[in-house]
Amino acid sequence: MLHCVRLLVISIVVTSIISCKKNSTTTSLDVNTLGGSPGSCTSSTFAGIYTKGVSFNGSQTVTIQVNVKVAPTSIIISTPIVNGVFFSNSSTQSTFTTLGVQNIVLAGQGTPSNSGTYNFTVTLYRSFSSNDISSCSFSLNFN
Repeated sequence: MLHCVRLLVISIVVTSIISCKKNSTTTSLDVNTLGGSPGSCTSSTFAGIYTKGVSFNGSQTVTIQVNVKVAPTSIIISTPIVNGVFFSNSSTQSTFTTLGVQNIVLAGQGTPSNSGTYNFTVTLYRSFSSNDISSCSFSLNFN
């Protein structure tokens, strides 16, 4: 009988400890976000020449801001293909070790199909997940 009481007490203690365990889910207060999310990317700066039919050569970049709230962390930032081109940091996955607003350079790849102004949606992903965390957008004019 004493053995059964001990087992009962142990199971109650273990259940209590498990139920009191801190919830480890991420809240919106402790995730990295893109500057301007969910609207226009803040402080977007562009480098390079953007001309219809001229392949990107590595000089076409856009710099955007990331508000780092969790460090160390590794992230991937990219756009979908728009007008034959896209921007990404995935070939050089970014790792942040300090908190605060930081600039990140996204390299462009592809060949613009047409001239005109096109909108790009930038999405930030955790490097270990395909779930997006944050997005913002910018417009780019192609000659």
